[in-house]
Amino acid sequence: MLGSLQIPLSGLNASKQSVENVMNDISNENTPGYKRRIVELSELEHVKNNDIGRGVSIDGIRRVTNRYLNHTLVQANGKSGYLDERSDIMANVENTFKETESSGLTKDLNDFFQSLEDVRAAPANEIYKTDLKNRSNDIIHDLKNLYGGTETKQKQMEGKVEDNVEAINGILNSISDINKQLESRTKGGTDLLDRRDLLEAKLSKFVGIVVHKTPPYSLDIEGTPAIVYGRNVHPLRIVQLKQAQSYKYSNGSGLNNLTTTGTGGFGTGDEISIMVNNNDKTKITINFGEKFTKADKIDVDGDGVYDSGTVDAKNYIRVLAAKVNNSGAGIYATNGAFNKAHDGSRYIDHTVDHFLVLRSTKGGEANRFKVSVIVKDATAGTKTLVNRNLKTSKEAEDISQLAIANDIVNPIKGSLRADLEVSNTSAPNNLLSGYRAKLDDLADALSDITSTYIKNPDGSYISGQKATDLDTSGGVIHKLKFFSGSTVDSLKFNNNSVNGLTQDDVDYLSSIQFKENVQFDGSPQDNTSKGTTFTVFYRNLLVKVSADKESNDSQKTTQDEVTHAIQLAFNKLTKVDKDEEMVNLIKFQSAYTASAKTITTMDQMIKTLLNMT
Repeated sequence: MLGSLQIPLSGLNASKQSVENVMNDISNENTPGYKRRIVELSELEHVKNNDIGRGVSIDGIRRVTNRYLNHTLVQANGKSGYLDERSDIMANVENTFKETESSGLTKDLNDFFQSLEDVRAAPANEIYKTDLKNRSNDIIHDLKNLYGGTETKQKQMEGKVEDNVEAINGILNSISDINKQLESRTKGGTDLLDRRDLLEAKLSKFVGIVVHKTPPYSLDIEGTPAIVYGRNVHPLRIVQLKQAQSYKYSNGSGLNNLTTTGTGGFGTGDEISIMVNNNDKTKITINFGEKFTKADKIDVDGDGVYDSGTVDAKNYIRVLAAKVNNSGAGIYATNGAFNKAHDGSRYIDHTVDHFLVLRSTKGGEANRFKVSVIVKDATAGTKTLVNRNLKTSKEAEDISQLAIANDIVNPIKGSLRADLEVSNTSAPNNLLSGYRAKLDDLADALSDITSTYIKNPDGSYISGQKATDLDTSGGVIHKLKFFSGSTVDSLKFNNNSVNGLTQDDVDYLSSIQFKENVQFDGSPQDNTSKGTTFTVFYRNLLVKVSADKESNDSQKTTQDEVTHAIQLAFNKLTKVDKDEEMVNLIKFQSAYTASAKTITTMDQMIKTLLNMT
């Protein structure tokens, strides 16, 4: 009978522990990351050959969680983090492109065309001329503001990537510290596990993660180990690269494509011209048979000594490259691609002509350029715009990548993915680069179409520098030099051009607003049916900005609902429910009372027996 007292006594301890656990749950209801606890009980082992129980055993305190739901929630958090960040970026961009009835590029384009009409009606009116100058400069101001607004957002994201990488590494180190504390504990640690879960949830907003909690603990960032063996942290780092623009003028076989068709090569009367950023000052031209002297600073054979001679079919690529490098156009040229020597150094083979390569002097998107290369074939009587080799040429790019140790990490979830997309000018989902490219296209078309024109006998026009350069009709070329440049950065307005406008000039400029087939892809204005007006082109860009924002927000709303549903399911399982806890409190208090009453009854029985003896 005395041994039987252990049974209700164990019940008292179990009930007491359970009541205290319920009180702890209720107290921590609003503690971030807290998961409700359960006192795990089991029957005490029976004495050998005895079917009578010995009471209840307290095996420990267990957190209520679910690995599957936790993993699903972490993945959903990553998707939500990406769409949330992208939505913030797009909201900022949409605000940059915001227009009103009294301000914006659309209004200033209309005002510009109206000012042209005013000058057309009264060419000698100085007030109208001054207004035209102001309206022209307003367009440049608007384009630079729009372009600069998206560039500023990109630079902000570059700084944000650095801050977020630092925050991620801080979280990884904190998780490692918690794991070290857990290793040193023989009992408990549920509070540390809650803190670790909270850090994992925070980390999942930045990048996609997979957590392996079965000892030894490990954590992967986008498939790359970031924490191994619980405590060893492999920090995330940023790898930045600024790729230089490189245009190679070669055919599929890697041979020179600056040849003429009439003679099968460069021959008598043939001409090659290069214009950089649609600026007459950067135009470089060579003609077959032209003489060059040492004063022209042309080193044909690459021996470090300037040469003199005649441009012919065997040296024209090398002469052309030298002229480009001496032009001050802001780019440099080489005769073919670099070769690599045995010692790893790079060199150019100057013994023969290879093919023309045009490069930016510095890497990065800020040093991009636009160029047109035209070959005149005297025998065939044609002019041809030569295209670069798209497979071997490279565009200027700003590239930011993430790496862990020697492995490149490509985020597919989390806010860091959205930030990197904006930082990388070549990223497929970098909408900001796409918007800037459209603004550059608009600037290029505006500069080209207002620089030169030819008036045909029937009153129609050959519009733009590129189209007139290719024209072989012999028509009179009218050089306006109104706008120059081929990008927003290089776009300039020549105020002096307004003073020299003739009636023919303003008649031509006024017709631009009605031209419905303006080419915005960098090609010559060839009067094809394809194309659109300046106003419609820009309005289409505004529509795209709004549509992109709306599309992202629609995805965000759907993903938020999915994440919220998973979070509710997880919370229902793991969070403290006051009603449930109060029921448990009553249950355990009743069990405690029952165990106490059993002990009291047994005590009375023992006293009665002792009195009987």
